[in-house]
Amino acid sequence: MKIERKKGVQSFRIVGHNKKVLAWIIILVILLTAVLIFMNYYENSNKIIGGDKDSHGCLIGAGYSWCEEKQKCLRVWEESCGDQCYANEDCVASSCCHSSSCVISTKAPNCTGRFCTEQCKNGTLDCGQASCGCINGSCSRIVK
Repeated sequence: MKIERKKGVQSFRIVGHNKKVLAWIIILVILLTAVLIFMNYYENSNKIIGGDKDSHGCLIGAGYSWCEEKQKCLRVWEESCGDQCYANEDCVASSCCHSSSCVISTKAPNCTGRFCTEQCKNGTLDCGQASCGCINGSCSRIVK
């Protein structure tokens, strides 16, 4: 390959048949790059998005997790796993009247037809003194 440099000019120029060789090299580099990009795309397109599973076979990307107590995969916002809570909304008062503790909503008492006094008893959930909430997976009374 012969390279010439003219005096006073900042650029170089390739002369002779080497221009054809350089053109072929550029074409080959472009083709090789295109093949590599296509292979990478094809390899990644075969993967199912959200198809990852945990050690029990639960689809992680779909929000499933393993519940040891029920021995199945479930979505905790659709179905609770035993007595464990995941959000404050999972917890309710443990008794119908003047409750001082909280339980998971699946163990809520049936208060149909029960009437309670309108007293505000100390140490209870009465009159907004406290509320039920989920703390570290357990339903607890949260004093305000």
